[in-house]
Amino acid sequence: MTIYLILIAFILGSASMQKQLKRTYLVLCLFFIWILIAFRSYLIGNDTISYVNLFPILASYPLSMYGNNPFSILFTKNRFEYGYVLFDKVIYYFSKNPRWLLIISATLIVMLLGYTINKYSKNPALSLTIFVTMGFMAGTMSQIRQYIAWAICIYSIKYILDNKPIRFIVSIILAMLFHISAIVFLPLYWLSKIKLTPKNGTLFAIITLPLFIFFNRFSALTGSLIKSYNNYEVQMVDNGTTGYLSITVNLVTFILIFILAIYLMKINKENGGSRSKLTNLLLWMLMCSFVVLVLSYKFSQFSRLVSYFTCSIMFLIPNELDNPEKSTVKQVILILFVVFLVLNFGITNILRPEWSNIIPFKFMSSWWGY
Repeated sequence: MTIYLILIAFILGSASMQKQLKRTYLVLCLFFIWILIAFRSYLIGNDTISYVNLFPILASYPLSMYGNNPFSILFTKNRFEYGYVLFDKVIYYFSKNPRWLLIISATLIVMLLGYTINKYSKNPALSLTIFVTMGFMAGTMSQIRQYIAWAICIYSIKYILDNKPIRFIVSIILAMLFHISAIVFLPLYWLSKIKLTPKNGTLFAIITLPLFIFFNRFSALTGSLIKSYNNYEVQMVDNGTTGYLSITVNLVTFILIFILAIYLMKINKENGGSRSKLTNLLLWMLMCSFVVLVLSYKFSQFSRLVSYFTCSIMFLIPNELDNPEKSTVKQVILILFVVFLVLNFGITNILRPEWSNIIPFKFMSSWWGY
């Protein structure tokens, strides 16, 4: 736990740099984060050891088994996506040491994340604090395939805001080649064109309600189409990220954050602010996260998809809390929110360390060792 508290203290303690030296500040903080992700022990993160053990196995996978269609994972029992297998093969070709898998994947994720925070966050310090404390950093240290896809999806936000649908779709296809779940990000391009209002939000909830009611039929249809889907067990177990408790905690947390965002938007509107395209997109992402979390009660593995949408808070809350020095209310909210983030991170990892398996943190024992 100590190393994470030092990281958070460094992010917040050097936050004064971000006004004049934003890029320098980001590089320093992200380098600290990169060191932890890239050089962690193979025992850190629930899935890390599995990826390490699979490294030589996937390197021997014949790409011919995918035929002429890299997306054959949709229709066969291939467990791993074409893009990730190719990624694994290229790394293995240059070095058989799985440490390079962690280093290169960490570099890719951190670079895409850093670019997006630099471009769209008005308060990088708060964005990075959210990344560390709200489970996103823990995800990068466990779900390697999915978080490479996640980082690509975050980067693709620029194409939504710049109205470049072809580039956005290409980005999502690329993300899907690492983890097929990235397809859930695709509808955001069109949702973002609709202003999220109470009426539209209610309508969206009504439209998605049948997914919950008739989920068993829907999942049977999906399972018959996507054979790899059948590798997951459709049940609810109270461990890791798939327990009722974990899903409920996340749902309550993000509802409260959504309410906070709406309150901050109200304050900004009273001060002459207006909703930007980015803000509208981020609100839709948060709305989608509620749908995914509710569906997770039917199929626990859906809870792994929620990070594609909940990452919106890394930009939404920092942007709505912009210029806190001009508002006493914002200053108080900022302090309380940071305290909440740190307490939530500490309590969750102390009481439920198995949810992420990132504490106690351990660096690699040697270049070839664990």
